[in-house]
Amino acid sequence: MSSLLPLQLSGAGWSQKLLSYFSLVPAQAPRRTHYRLAGGLKTPVLVAGTRNGAVLQHILHALTTLGAPICLPESSHSLFKGKASSESVTQVKWVRLDKIRSTPREQVQAIVFDSSELGRPEDLIALYQLFHPIIEKLAPGAKILVMGKPPLECRSPEAAATQEGLQGFVRSLAKEIGPRHAATANLIYLHRPSACDLTSTLAFFLTGSSAYVSGQTLTLQGQQGAIRVANSPLAGKTALITGASQGLGIAIAESLHAQGAKIIGIDPESNRARLKSVMRSVRGRSLSLDLTVPSSAGQLKEYLDKEETLLDIVVHTGALTTDTPLGKLTPTQWSQVVDTHLGRVTRLTGELLEADLIASQGRIIALGTLPGLAGQFGQTHHAAATAGLSGYIRHLSHHLPAGITANVVVPGFIESEWTQTLPFTSRELARRLNSLGQGGLPVDIGNAVAYLSHPASEGVTGQTLRVCGQNLLGR
Repeated sequence: MSSLLPLQLSGAGWSQKLLSYFSLVPAQAPRRTHYRLAGGLKTPVLVAGTRNGAVLQHILHALTTLGAPICLPESSHSLFKGKASSESVTQVKWVRLDKIRSTPREQVQAIVFDSSELGRPEDLIALYQLFHPIIEKLAPGAKILVMGKPPLECRSPEAAATQEGLQGFVRSLAKEIGPRHAATANLIYLHRPSACDLTSTLAFFLTGSSAYVSGQTLTLQGQQGAIRVANSPLAGKTALITGASQGLGIAIAESLHAQGAKIIGIDPESNRARLKSVMRSVRGRSLSLDLTVPSSAGQLKEYLDKEETLLDIVVHTGALTTDTPLGKLTPTQWSQVVDTHLGRVTRLTGELLEADLIASQGRIIALGTLPGLAGQFGQTHHAAATAGLSGYIRHLSHHLPAGITANVVVPGFIESEWTQTLPFTSRELARRLNSLGQGGLPVDIGNAVAYLSHPASEGVTGQTLRVCGQNLLGR
């Protein structure tokens, strides 16, 4: 695939060093898998922490539920007083970090580190003590997941500073391991950890389904109860996808269909033939509507009432990009972009909620863009709308009925028919401007949406998840 070919420059010496310095040399292609919780984790996971508390217990329990082989550092033996954890944790292998480092063929595939008990700046040495001996022994595509406590929930400024420091550590670590190993590192803050279901989150971040997610921070909320792991977790659920005939819409439809969901795809009349073709492939239903027309929300409501259908998942996709400096923008260009990225999302979501057409465990997911997070030349209208989208979803999440979640997925440079039309230099540079040194694939977005749609992901809400390989734009 062309997206994974190294960038060719004349004069390999200084140019290659320059690219390497800025993490622009592509690593090997990350191994991707389709997101699925059933079947569990087969990869051995090294688990460490500084205290045998609630978070560490939940990590071990979730990994056991997923069937993952668990490895614990021998240095933590006293932490468990000879026992790995509760009686439910049975398959444990004790390992020596120094032996891993000195054994030529030894590699670490996945690491979960409970940092939630770190409360003083000097406690950050625990990060060094765990990762320093084994950082050179990461397997290709290795996954690192750090667990912490939301800084604003800490009891002292020192504890808040320490927990905030985890973000800087994880972002920097991701930039070190991405180019060399196609590996990723991410941070999860746990709010009310005793009520957090970690299964769907671990199944996403510790597998190839999160291959293009790195250097990111999410906050996981406590939820109502445990979720049973099912082979088809979305069976019987209905997913509405706007822009379903386009690249990312197609990938999302395929991912949700693979999890058992029934798909309703929406696109304007001009895309009717293509939409019908896509919906046939996922055994879904097509609906021709132009959602930029205010009356379309009412038409959709009438359709759902007629079909006696509630929506379990609503995915807003679609994008309209015009790179034009503010001084040259026309009022029409401004209004079209703002309405496409923000107006129609708020209008449609509001109508569906007001009409009680979103089910009690519903999922609302909107696709944003990187300019909305970081800003970009010639995209003031685009950035205002997509930044507003994150604000809308974050605020909405606090006012939804219990069980309904709302999140934003922000794609980075994703290979598509449109990206193939870009000038060669622009396309190659865009591919390299992230820690993995390559473009993402539509399946990466489909996996992220499937993760957020899962019943066990109820604790993830009001979040913005970047699927961008840790793009240099923004945080």
